Parts: sequence; structure tokens; C-alpha cells
Amino acid sequence: MGLILSPILILVAIPLYLTRLGTSVLGKCCGSGLGRMVPTRSAMFASDEIYTQPLMTNVARFVFDGTLELRTIEKLIDQNWVQARSTSGNLKYPELKQYVTVWLGYFFWKNDEDFNIKNHVKLYFNQKPGNFISDMEVNDAWNEMSMKPFDRDRSPWEVILIPFYRQNRHKGDESSKSVLIFRWHHALSDGFSILNLLSCIADLNMSSVARMGRKQNVSCCSGIGKSFKLFFTAPWVILTLITARKDRNPWHLEENKMTRYWHLGVGPSIPIQIVHELKTNYSVSFACVLLAAVTGSMRKLMVKGFEMNSLKPVPWTISCGVPFPLPDHPDKLRNHWAICTVQLPVGEANPVSRLQIIDRNLKEMKRSSKPIIAYMIAPWIGGLPACCINALVTNHITTVVSSIMPGPPEPLTNFLGHTARDASYIIGCGPGRNGFSFSVLSYNGTVKFALTVDSAFSPDEKIAQDLITFVEEELNFLRQICVQHVEDV
Repeated sequence: MGLILSPILILVAIPLYLTRLGTSVLGKCCGSGLGRMVPTRSAMFASDEIYTQPLMTNVARFVFDGTLELRTIEKLIDQNWVQARSTSGNLKYPELKQYVTVWLGYFFWKNDEDFNIKNHVKLYFNQKPGNFISDMEVNDAWNEMSMKPFDRDRSPWEVILIPFYRQNRHKGDESSKSVLIFRWHHALSDGFSILNLLSCIADLNMSSVARMGRKQNVSCCSGIGKSFKLFFTAPWVILTLITARKDRNPWHLEENKMTRYWHLGVGPSIPIQIVHELKTNYSVSFACVLLAAVTGSMRKLMVKGFEMNSLKPVPWTISCGVPFPLPDHPDKLRNHWAICTVQLPVGEANPVSRLQIIDRNLKEMKRSSKPIIAYMIAPWIGGLPACCINALVTNHITTVVSSIMPGPPEPLTNFLGHTARDASYIIGCGPGRNGFSFSVLSYNGTVKFALTVDSAFSPDEKIAQDLITFVEEELNFLRQICVQHVEDV
């Protein structure tokens, strides 16, 4: 099949990219104010309704000691991000001053002629001057930022300052803190690019996350062998990816039933040592432990829904979209990752068996060609005209998405003399039929789960916090089993 389909795919790709290249050249010559064409992998996210109802916005939250000043943040970001220059003298991150537009049927970046840093770095508008804001209010602001449209004809990023935040104010904590919310659309970049930006304005230890951008040493023979294998297997894998089985369960709603309004759940900071202990004791990967916690959480929700609402029995498995970073990440604002689906065994009642099944599924995925081919497909789709991308980019396969981001092992320091003690992030559920999006960030010796869930599953926002509680219970239960096993031995 590879001998037949590979030449066909190449013949289709040649005119596709020649047309795209020609449009790009015309844009530089004739397009008034146009920047470069949106890269193919980012173009897939540019199809989102960025300026009306975005579904693929990422929002990171940092809690700093003390009170931050808006004007100093504006100046810092303007100098180190917006006006930063490359060795050639050009703007290093021109997209920060550009917005997404369509020209001759393709997505382009276009200059914001009225760019003003104040349009992107601002105070949280619902906070009264001098008033402290609570945990619940911060979470509401955080969730609001994940759904709010970006200002039309402006670059899709914002930094929101909440200067007077009193953490756990009802528990006797009187220390004043500040919250910075970094909000950007996925068409602009991935999370690793944002970490790179943060390292430009603060002391951020990137050593633990550098493996995402680290160049892999591959021998010439090995590289040729893998390329030869991909040539023959790629067409078949592409067909299996395109025709992948869609989830069929009560928690995989039709797209027209989604409300596109999220409920937010935020977990406490869990010592990362707990995850490492489970990883070692069960001889599985770090990601496997986290996905097992997600699986246990989804199972409890489904069992609870079955008992309360007489829904159909819990399915044996559900599909989970797992984005993962790729090596050689460019030092630019780019999307450089792939996504694959992993089957989560929610029908398995035994937590240890669930963990072992997920471990096998992850190992099988890593051995397969699917991750790299999924990455290779993106330029084919992103290289199409905007109307075609709009029709193709959706998600009818997964019930849940789990994004795992390895952050720095030490806190972000020296940000205008302040230290970020806590960090977390959330992602939108995206287009299509995916209704649950878990995000996990390791930071400063802890891991923190957060979740957005479409309100179509329940008008009560408690559903999101219940899922986070179930995550904690799953991790604690796995630890208890380990302790009992040691005591029995």
C-alpha cells in the first residue's frame, strides 16, 4: 500500500504547497500591512473563532508574593517581548504586534497599525481599586479569560494583573499577593513558547523542560531506516488516523448540544514526590500515573451519573487526546507538538489494573509510527486554504483531552523583584465533541490539576470540582495500596 499511496500523496502535496508558496510571495509584494503567512501547524488553530467565540485559548496563572505594579509590567513586557530583536535586527516575535486575517483564501499575520501595549497588559476590569479579591473570584476571572473573545484586529494575547489578592482569606492568611494571568490563543504559540517568553523577563530554570526543545542525536543509519519505514507505513497509518473509531458513550455529546460555556475545577498543589513514588512503586511512567488519576476521576463521574440518572452502563474505554511536545522546538512563537489518542479503561474497576492497562497503551503508542505521522499530517491540513481548514479541524473522536506540561522544578524568581509561588494553567475544550479538558502543570516541586468541562453535562459548576476531588482520591488510593502491599510483605 505504501508503494501505491505514497507517490499519490506526494503528487497531491506538490501543487498544494506551490499554491501556498505563491500566495505567500504575493502577500509580501501586494498585501498591504501583511506579515508572514501563518505557519501550517498554527493555521489549524487559526481556524478557531478567535475574535468571536474562541475554543482553543490557553490561560496560565501565576501567584506572586507582594503587590505588582501595572506600569512596570507594561514596560518590562514591551522591552523584552514586543520590541525584542533577533541577531539580524528584525523583531524576534513579530506576531505579538499582529493579528490573524484571511487574504486570498489563506491565513496571514497582519500588522496592528494602532498597536499599544496597554491593549494587551491591563488590570482585571472587575476589581475595585484597593479591594482584595478572593480565591473564588480569581478562579471566576481565570475561567472567564478562557472563554472571552480577543479584541478584533489585535494580536491574540493578554496579560491581566490582579494586584490585590488574599489567598485563603477566610483561613487567617493576611499576606498580600498578586495574580498574573497570561492568556493567549493557540494560533499564536504552544505552552513551551510562552515559557521561553517568561524566561526573558524573569529567572526561570528551563533545565527540566529543555528536553522538549533538545536536539536528538540520531545516527545516520537509524535516521535512514526510520525514514524508509515511514515511507511505507505512513499511508496506512494516515488512513487509520482519519478513520479512527469515535467514542460512543453518554459523555460524548453531539456537537450541537455543547454549550461552549466551561465550568472550572482547580486542584491543590500536590507534592511531585507523590507522583514519583507511584511511578517507581508501580514501574510505570510519570504520565501514566497522571492519566490513571484522570481515568479514575472520569470513571467515578460516570458511575455516579449512571446511579443518579439511569444513564447507560460505563463504557469499557474512552478516547483521550494527549498532546505531547516534540524535540528541536524553535526559539520562536510556534506550535511544535503532536497529539495522539490513548484509550482510558474507565470500565475497569480495579485502580491498579487501570494503571497497568494505561501503561501498556502508552508503550504501544510510543512504539508506533502514529505520533510522528500525526505531526506530519498537520502541515498537509494547515497548508490548505482557510475554508478547507475550517471544515476539517474539529474533534469528533475523544471524550477527554489531557494536557501534561512539565514546568520548572524551582519557582520563577526575580520578576520585578517578586517570586511566583504557585502556577497552573487551563485549556479550552476545543471544537467538536470533546467536553472535558484536564491540564497538569509541574511547578516548584508540585503538580497541579485543573479542568474545564462543558456545562452541557451539568448546569451545576460543582461537576468540575468533583472531578478534581476524584483525581486526588485516585492518587491517594494508589498510595494506600502500595502501603498495604509493603505491610503485607
